[in-house]
Formats: sequence, structure tokens, C-alpha cells
Amino acid sequence: MCLDTYLLIRVFTMKIQHKHIMLFTIILFGLSSCNNILISNLGIAPIVSKLFEYTNEQQSSYQGSQAYNNSLFGNEEVNLQTGSLLLNRNLLHIAGITNDINLKLDLIYTNDSERISPFWLPAGWSFNLSYLTLNSNQIEQSANINGRNYIIDDNWVDNSGYSSGLKYINNHAIKFVTVIPDKALTCKLDKRKYRYKYSGTNGVNQYFDATGKLLAQDNRFGSCISYYYTLGGVYQSFLTRIVDSYGQEFKVTYNPNKISITNENSTLSSFEYTSDKGVLSFSDALGYKTNYSYTQYIGKNLLTQISYPSGLITQVAYTKIPYKSCNNENNQLTAVSELKQISATNKLLNKTEYTYGLATNGSNFTGHTLGLCIGENTDKLEDSNNYSFRYDVTIKKYGDNSSPSQTSRLYYNFMHLPRVRRLNNVSNGWKCVKLHPILIADYL
Repeated sequence: MCLDTYLLIRVFTMKIQHKHIMLFTIILFGLSSCNNILISNLGIAPIVSKLFEYTNEQQSSYQGSQAYNNSLFGNEEVNLQTGSLLLNRNLLHIAGITNDINLKLDLIYTNDSERISPFWLPAGWSFNLSYLTLNSNQIEQSANINGRNYIIDDNWVDNSGYSSGLKYINNHAIKFVTVIPDKALTCKLDKRKYRYKYSGTNGVNQYFDATGKLLAQDNRFGSCISYYYTLGGVYQSFLTRIVDSYGQEFKVTYNPNKISITNENSTLSSFEYTSDKGVLSFSDALGYKTNYSYTQYIGKNLLTQISYPSGLITQVAYTKIPYKSCNNENNQLTAVSELKQISATNKLLNKTEYTYGLATNGSNFTGHTLGLCIGENTDKLEDSNNYSFRYDVTIKKYGDNSSPSQTSRLYYNFMHLPRVRRLNNVSNGWKCVKLHPILIADYL
């Protein structure tokens, strides 16, 4: 359907530092060509009868701790430091001219986010696209790079005086810079202008526009991937198409409560969702469907079951871990307590249980036992330089009902680095494995 102008009206109820804020966003923009987005049919633009408080302040993607960056998104994974459930489903994977410029678009989930998601996806779900968040003065606050969140800080330097542009990152192969005035991309078919540039360890550069959206990636050979959106910022625009390093175009099409990835011949993948629950199902190119179920827990809508087309079921249970907000309030985060897989014949295949702070008097990655808070654009535990502090997670793994269990325990320091691992099984008892230089006697 061709429209010259869209009026988007969206109402968010979100928690920022545990205070409900009604965010009313109106974006008015013109389009010169046909676009496949009809806002009234998306299921995410409710009719409102009164105006709420409007703000263009974007919430930082940084969550107050470097511990959130210590796991990559796997198909099903638990971040052992934070207890976060991390999972992804691949929407698009196309080989590039070289491997470092492959096109890979994933749909990812984490239970630890109460924040609104970029590009109008349901809370907790996002694309694996890098993006920046800006404050009301259009000054960059944080960077989400390949699923990991960093604080943008030109003034932070490591012991050698090197500034990566990202706080706590002392890898000299990484550099984040602001480019003023904006420069044109060097891609053959894409000459849009960028304001920010991130250079990674693999030689691939990422370019962002003035609103924080990822425009393109290129490698040292000049091969490019380009990303296109509707007008607006990270939280007000839609991803519409991607052009890979060969010049092939892939479209992101929007229907009522459904998003599809297509090429000129077919649908490659799709997912259905509701704005209040999240993604309900994922379908691959052959039409095989994976379903997702949710349960309310301490006021949050959490993913608790994944049903695969093979009949395999993954079930997730949660617990609460304490933290202190920077408003001096004692609060709780959700963390995975159990992850298990059940076969199509209802047989238990494996089960893993997670217990946090069992051996360190309830300590966890937030540093709450030291009186530290979490929630600002800094990691107060890492900044504390408290070399005696440690927190732990105990992992108990089971096979099927006939298999013995195995227990392990990992200890982390104030920098969220694993220092000691203790292993235990029924026949041999506990065994210590030193992961980094530290006195093992402290843990015996």
C-alpha cells in the first residue's frame, strides 16, 4: 500500500529505575515510495484518547554491569554471572564475498530487560543489529555492539593511556569514534552519511547515523552490507530492507502481529508476536514452527517454554536475586533457576539447576552485599577495585532419570572474571581448578 505520510502514535508503559513512565511518541514522516508498513495494522499502535507525557530521551542500553556482556547469544544459554536466559533464532544467514562480511540477522531474547526494544519489537526481543542510544541533547550514551552493551566515554583510558571510546574496554584493536561533520559511506551503492564509527577486532567497521541506527558494515576489502529503515530514531523506526555484499536485497515486511524476511521469490523466515507478551512463534523457510509460552513472575512476562517442531520441549524456571537500585531501593532481578529438555514422548532428557550466591553469603554480580547500586551508566562493582570480593554460581547437571548428577561451582571477582571452579561428583568429591592466579585456599 502506497502512502505519502504516516502518523505513528505509540504509547509505552515502561519502568525506568522502577518508576512507571508513560512515554508518548509521535513521529511524522514522509515517504517518497511505496512501503509495506501499514501502521494501523501492526497491532502496536493503539488508539489513544488523551495525550501522555512526551519525551525524546532514549534510555541507555547499558544495564549497570559488565557481567551482562560475558555471554554470547546461543540457541539456549544461561549467563552464569547474571542468571539471564539468552536465546536466538536465525532469521537470515547469507554468505558474503568473504566470511567476515556474511549477512546474519538473528532474533534474540533475554529475560533481564524491562526496557522497550529497538525497532518496535516486543520487550525482551530484538534483532542482533548494533545501535546507539542518545540522550535528549542528542549526545551518545551507550552502544550496543553485536548484542553487548557498552558505555560511550571518550575520557576513559586504560593503564597505558589508550582510549577505545568505550568505558572498561582496553582492547587496542577496538575503537569507537564520533565523526563531525558527517562523512559519506564508501560503499559502491550506498553513499549515505554516517556520524559514528566502530572498528572491531575482526577488521570489520560499523557505521551509524546521527540517530544511532546502523547504516552499514564494511571490511578491509571494501565489501559492504547496508541496512535501511523508515525515518526516525532507533526506537521510532522500522527496519525495512538489507542489501548484502553481493548487492542482493532482502526485505522486512510487516503484517498484523507478524514480521517476515523475504527475497524477491519467497519468505525466508517469519515470526508472530503480540506487544504485551512477546514473540509467540517462529517459522523457518520450510514452514516449521517453534512456539513460545510465557508466565507472569514478579510483575514480568517471562519466557517459560519453547516447543520445537520435532516435539522437543525446553522449560525454564526462574528465581529472584537481590540488588540495590541507585534510588536506594532494595529490589529483585529474575534469574534462571532451572533449564530442562523433555522429549516428544515426555521423557526427561537433561536438566540443569542454578543457585546464586550459595557459597558467598548471597553475593552476586550487582555488589549489593557491599552496599553498591546498579542501574546507572557505570559498573560500580568493577569501579570498586575490591580485590577480596567474590560471588558464585552453583550448577547442578542431570542427565535422564537414570544418570547421576554432577555439581560445579564458579567463583567470580569484582571484574566478573571467573577465578576458581570447583567440581563435584558422587564418587570423587570436590576438586578445585584454578582459572586465574588467586589463592585457592580462600575458597576451601
